Amino acid sequence: ALAMRTGSARGGEFEEFAAALREAMKPLPVRMADAPPV
Repeated sequence: ALAMRTGSARGGEFEEFAAALREAMKPLPVRMADAPPV
């Protein structure tokens, strides 16, 4: 599902999604969203 989401998302839309994911991951000890942007 995530692959389909990222595959259909383009440019700024994906950036907004990644930013929201980072915000959601902040309180967690492991931040998977800290990966470098592709």
